[in-house]
Amino acid sequence: MRTRLNPLWTALQEEGAVTPEVPAPYFFPYQFYVGGFVASTYGAVGNGKVVSDGAMTIGSHTFTSASITAADAGKAIVVSGAGGGAFTPLATTISSAGAGSATLAAAATSSVSQAVAYYGTDDTAAIAAAQAAAVAYAQAGNGYAEIIFDPLMYCIAGAPVIGGATLGNAQIPLPIIVPTSQKITIVYRGVLDVTALPHWLQQTPQASGTVLACMRADGTNDIANGPASVIGGPYNGYGGGTVTNLLVTVDGISMLVPYNTTYCGWDFWGLAEANVITGACMAAAVPPPTPIVPTMVNSANISNQWTFGLRMPSFNNNDNCNIGWWSAEGLCYGVMPSEHTAADSIRAVYCIIGVETYSGAGTPMPHAGQLNYVSAEVCQQAIGFLDNTINIDVETLDVESAGAFFDPNNYGIGTIGWRVNGSGHYQDGGIGTGGANLRVIQKNMPPGPQTAGAPAAPASTVPQFNWYYRDAQVWLSTSGGSITAVSVGGLTLPITAGTDVGPVAVPSGKSYTVTYTGTLSTAWVLY
Repeated sequence: MRTRLNPLWTALQEEGAVTPEVPAPYFFPYQFYVGGFVASTYGAVGNGKVVSDGAMTIGSHTFTSASITAADAGKAIVVSGAGGGAFTPLATTISSAGAGSATLAAAATSSVSQAVAYYGTDDTAAIAAAQAAAVAYAQAGNGYAEIIFDPLMYCIAGAPVIGGATLGNAQIPLPIIVPTSQKITIVYRGVLDVTALPHWLQQTPQASGTVLACMRADGTNDIANGPASVIGGPYNGYGGGTVTNLLVTVDGISMLVPYNTTYCGWDFWGLAEANVITGACMAAAVPPPTPIVPTMVNSANISNQWTFGLRMPSFNNNDNCNIGWWSAEGLCYGVMPSEHTAADSIRAVYCIIGVETYSGAGTPMPHAGQLNYVSAEVCQQAIGFLDNTINIDVETLDVESAGAFFDPNNYGIGTIGWRVNGSGHYQDGGIGTGGANLRVIQKNMPPGPQTAGAPAAPASTVPQFNWYYRDAQVWLSTSGGSITAVSVGGLTLPITAGTDVGPVAVPSGKSYTVTYTGTLSTAWVLY
């Protein structure tokens, strides 16, 4: 916690008038402490707990876990896989509890054992109240306030506010600040770092530091007010130039959502600006080979394919959109950056698409974004391009067991520095879908002459794609015939017909075509 201790309290400790075990935190007036280790005005308790030994039988209200006690009665609970099939969570409340067993308000619709579950007191109202106080302070003062959390799990079980005055779809909706007033900055501040990813042998979800846990499974993608999220800004009439004049900064907060969630994490679609210094969003599941997560993530187990961990502000935002360190695991989309987003470090594991870039409302992106390092492991695709023209560059895209890109409509325009797990090689057949306007450079592929594994010479008039994904020069020669025409990327080159032509420059991701007679030989040199 980045707080100051009250000097009077410290003095009383030295005199022995108070015990030192639980010091009273002192916060500056602009800091609004939701509660946790110490009681606060707002009353959050942060007593959420994750277990991996949950068990239920179909049709039964009984939930068993060694961690359950009588004190857990009344808490919200999510049981992975007990809501009807291995990939549907049961979200309900604990009606009564005793040692090792609880009666839930809703019955299981599928049986589970050794299941991931998490439960705790609903802190929705407390966090919303702290946010409201922070916003009021910022508006009345110099435009800045912080909401302070302890390294605890805070459970968010409140119903989403759909539409209404906030024009969005979030359990804790962000306010609308009219553009003609001063921009205000609201900081959600937790611990120093929450980006730890679970080890592949770890048998409990990663939920360390400050965690906001979504306790619901009834979210919808509302046609007017957008997708359900835990914390989100306005959607209806917002995004694409109409923005709430608000900068939200996230510093040291992770979100835990049900596996195959119907709730997104942070949704900053309609915000003017957003900065995520360090953050994460994790699904309540554990890695393979346990049954809840198959070896590859796909539409069979993540069916709510509109959910994301973090969505940055839509196109025509107010320029200041940054991601420092971000981690996501077990989601449909790990993160959704748009224009003006500059990201330093993104890690996405077991997601359908690790990074789903977007413009907004199907409108071409007028500006650009830059992603420095993206690691995508065991995703169906590392990076996707959702809607219309998207100007995004990726300095290093580090991929393992995933397609490099998914761009079936050729929306993406930019350069991707691609690194595949292992050594570079000729990628006969490609590394993604579409991507005609992307320039992909395989950084693992060493430059120089290619004497082994080079493609066979193409037949006359048949295009040969440069599957090396490195800029290349190709020397062409024939025996028993002549080369009469050469084109690269559909552009015919001015050559002199003969038995030898070269060097022919073939950029990464482009093809060349030769018209010839006789037997063609080729030699490749990469740069």
